[in-house]
Amino acid sequence: MQRVAQTTRVGTDDGRQPFKDYRILVERNTLWFRNWYRRRAKIVRYCFRISGILVIVFSVSLPLFANLHFAAKDLVISALAVCIAALTGIRNFYQWDHIWRVLKVADFELTFIIAQWELETHELSEDGDQGAARRKVHEKTMQLFSDTQAIVQNESKQYFGTLTWPDISSRSEHPGLLHPAPTLRPSRPAANEADQGEVGGNPSSHD
Repeated sequence: MQRVAQTTRVGTDDGRQPFKDYRILVERNTLWFRNWYRRRAKIVRYCFRISGILVIVFSVSLPLFANLHFAAKDLVISALAVCIAALTGIRNFYQWDHIWRVLKVADFELTFIIAQWELETHELSEDGDQGAARRKVHEKTMQLFSDTQAIVQNESKQYFGTLTWPDISSRSEHPGLLHPAPTLRPSRPAANEADQGEVGGNPSSHD
């Protein structure tokens, strides 16, 4: 419980919280985003590693089952191939490796600016002129929120930049898929006498 409290609140080690109103704002904004990215990165890390381990295990199992002789051999090999293709396709669709990196970078950047704000606020809390110190804390907090917005916008831009529709027509590069589905090609009309001197022809309107 102590570790959770340290990652969900900002304040001094002795329990004092100078400029408490500003600290509450930081907890509700910058710290909230940091913890959210950290939780998401943990889930994405598990998905990436577990799916990768399963693909490796299923891939090395294919030659083993191919050399064995048992009743359900064809079914087992087909199931392994389907699992490999499905896990690989899901990984390519969700881009877990890229998203994990984006989330961790956002986590590190937010952690740094929070620590920087904490240090500056702690120094200002010991200033004798509390009026001037409070104005400086206000400026530092506004700068913190501005930096937070930039980090969140950059993370969102990179995240949505990875969203693509699965390309089911492409051939699988995995050796377990022995017979990938053929790719349909658009038909071309026969060249007439006027087009005999040209190379190729115009593609059909029925793509």
